[in-house]
Amino acid sequence: MLILPPFQRKGLCAKLLNSIYKHYATKSDVIDITVESPNDEFQLVRDFVDVTNFHSLKTFDEEKLKNLQYQEMVKEFKNLYKINQV
Repeated sequence: MLILPPFQRKGLCAKLLNSIYKHYATKSDVIDITVESPNDEFQLVRDFVDVTNFHSLKTFDEEKLKNLQYQEMVKEFKNLYKINQV
């Protein structure tokens, strides 16, 4: 993903990545969404997007997360956003 310098640091990469997730998550022929050799900056953006999306899950419960009972949330997240199951 390339964001040209005049448009960097405006949250566009996160919005674009989230749009890609949402578009392909609805496709039944898409198994997972991965990035081949992401650089450090992109990894930070992807982590931010993943955390934001994780917080918006229907099954998200802060108390369960604190008590390390997050398996149901992780399963929903992986299925919804086509995250690699490995």
